[in-house]
Amino acid sequence: MTDKAQPLIDRDAIGLPVEFEPPAPGLETQVAKIFQDALRIAPIGAMDDFYDLGGDSLQGEEISLQIEAQTGFAFPISRLFDAGTPRAIAASLDTGEDKAKAADEAAQEILFVVHGRRGYTVPRRSFLDGLSPGSKLVMFEMPGLLNKETPPESLRELAEAYVAEIERVQPEGPVRLASFCVGGLVAIEMVHILRARGRPPISIVMLDPRPPKPLPKRLESERAIRKSPWNLFARLRLFGLTGRLDPDKPFLEPTYRRLNTAYERIIVARGWGRHAKADGRKEKTRYAGVKMNVEAQARLTTAMLFAWPDPLDAEVHILGSRQRSRLLTDPDGFWGHLLPNRKVYLVVDSHQEILRGESATVAGAMEDLLLGRGCEIDERPAA
Repeated sequence: MTDKAQPLIDRDAIGLPVEFEPPAPGLETQVAKIFQDALRIAPIGAMDDFYDLGGDSLQGEEISLQIEAQTGFAFPISRLFDAGTPRAIAASLDTGEDKAKAADEAAQEILFVVHGRRGYTVPRRSFLDGLSPGSKLVMFEMPGLLNKETPPESLRELAEAYVAEIERVQPEGPVRLASFCVGGLVAIEMVHILRARGRPPISIVMLDPRPPKPLPKRLESERAIRKSPWNLFARLRLFGLTGRLDPDKPFLEPTYRRLNTAYERIIVARGWGRHAKADGRKEKTRYAGVKMNVEAQARLTTAMLFAWPDPLDAEVHILGSRQRSRLLTDPDGFWGHLLPNRKVYLVVDSHQEILRGESATVAGAMEDLLLGRGCEIDERPAA
């Protein structure tokens, strides 16, 4: 948790856009106190918004966990973008799932969004400002991340869980699907499942997707083996990456998966690797005490490292960074293999700008493409 020895900042010193309104007794007051402890700002008013208070994804983790721990109600991290005040959160906890579902279905356009490697997404206010009022984002969250629910073990299981959520929130009508970064792999698997059920998405947008580092190497090894079955170096490389000696036979891959999950449990439990400093050192941060379900985080990482969806022939729009231009446009590269009919638009210079400085532009372009309005940014041809 956040260090409570850190002094509280006076609410009046940060220039909030709303006047202070005392929270009502009960849930509102309880949630306001959780905000105060996580954000180290006081006093917290009933209508003070998480984003206006300067909240970040790490503080969002703490708030979500403490709401469930102290109230007994589950509150997904991604809900902070549409219920970001103590009053809105308290109301959502009071009304329950049925009314929340009705609100989702009443929206003009539902846009489903898959998270990246962390298992959830808390977009910045600037990203949300790039969307029109008629759009409703439904952000998926890794099952079991915040509770004791058994988390999925594979990419397929994770995709099936998210397809079930689509069917719950939007039983009929067009499916519009987007994804952040490595979540593109989950999105591809979801499309295959939806197609098999007779409900293919009508639009797919990926935001600067990047596969885990082992996957392009696996593709190179498999290509080399299929070209020359006696290529011993390629087989050994494939074995080192996956536990396979043959691209079509699992061999020791299940064992590799179990070992990797065990390793990731240790990494996560010790607070290494997550939210590390930019210099790459394995350092615990001041949020190392914010503990989500270790098993869920470990399984998610393993599922991504061993993800191997079938290529997808559907048209996919990629809003990417110039930093990843070659990866996204190379016809013989990883995304060229998985997404032969992709269209790439380079909208920002670096990956960080997707959710930061240029996020409103990215969000607007994503919405336009999902709703079939086209994209004003020129498509980047394959390299």
